[in-house]
Amino acid sequence: MTTNFVDRLDDALIRSGRIDAKFFFGPPTKDQVMNLYLKFFPDEKDGAKVFCEHVFESKEKKGQVLSMADLQGFLFDILMMLLPLLA
Repeated sequence: MTTNFVDRLDDALIRSGRIDAKFFFGPPTKDQVMNLYLKFFPDEKDGAKVFCEHVFESKEKKGQVLSMADLQGFLFDILMMLLPLLA
């Protein structure tokens, strides 16, 4: 089970015996962002650097924190838009 809002879950769902461990996944590091980008675009190391800089610049300027899932969804959407052009 995953959630961004533990406080909104019913106590019956998170009682002992149902949920035995809780793990916090904080915002991604720069290395994680670059490695994720390279999973989608393996030959684009310069693009990975630019993407990473943009992600962390937005975080600093806007206070916007993106999760790995957010970034993966964004990169997947870009890849889907590019596929017809590569065929």
